[in-house]
Amino acid sequence: MDSEIIIKKGLKLGELDAEADSDLLDACFVDNGQLGELLDVESPSSVILGRTGAGKSALLYKI
Repeated sequence: MDSEIIIKKGLKLGELDAEADSDLLDACFVDNGQLGELLDVESPSSVILGRTGAGKSALLYKI
C-alpha cells in the first residue's frame, strides 16, 4: 500500500536556489543524461541554457 503524501500549509522544502541547499540537492538530484554529456570533454556541448527552475545551477553544482 502506498503512503499518502501530506503537504501542510507553510511547509518549507529547501532553499530557493540549488547552490544554497547542497544537502537537498545531493539527496534529490536525478541525472537525466545531461550531466554525463557536460562532463564529456569530447562533446561539443558547452552551454547550459534553460528557464528559471530548470536545473542549471544544480548541473553546475554537480560538475
